[in-house]
Amino acid sequence: MDPFLGPAEAIYALVQAHTSGVVGVDAMDAARKGTLYLIRVLHPTLGEAQRRFCAHWHMQAVCAFISVVPLTDPDMTLLVEHVYRLHGDLAAHGFFDLLVPQNYGKYAVATVACAAEGLLTARDALDVVAPELAARLVAAAGRCMQFLAFAQDFAAKGLGGGGFGHSIEMLEQRNDITAHAANASMKWSRCS
Repeated sequence: MDPFLGPAEAIYALVQAHTSGVVGVDAMDAARKGTLYLIRVLHPTLGEAQRRFCAHWHMQAVCAFISVVPLTDPDMTLLVEHVYRLHGDLAAHGFFDLLVPQNYGKYAVATVACAAEGLLTARDALDVVAPELAARLVAAAGRCMQFLAFAQDFAAKGLGGGGFGHSIEMLEQRNDITAHAANASMKWSRCS
């Protein structure tokens, strides 16, 4: 288990199991403990590059937890504040502003697809709890989706070496990128 992504994956899995009725209250207690660990212990120990790498996974995990607790949850303020921090981690160094066709070769499309997916998952959970933050996440996701549209069009024009997997050295990873991009695209269609 990856020490940086593992907790987020576990939180997400616990919340999904709880919502599908597979497990009960104990799963939510574990998800709460995991979420608080992620916010209070893990995130502060990560360096900038690690925070940026993990931000979309952490955002999805925290927002999955937000989506199943009551609005009056005693940790809600902490949870929302952490999503603000994670958005800042994703936006570092002007990332969203630099997602333009001229920078196509500078960014791994997987990074952009995963960021879009995380932002849009978070938007779904925060729409009622923190509408201003949800709007900021949608705007950032819009930049990602424009970039992904360019990547898709680039490959379709037969320009060679383009598309969602332009920066991938292992070809089997192209399916993973396409899945993240497709998931983000489905979520984006609900926003626009």
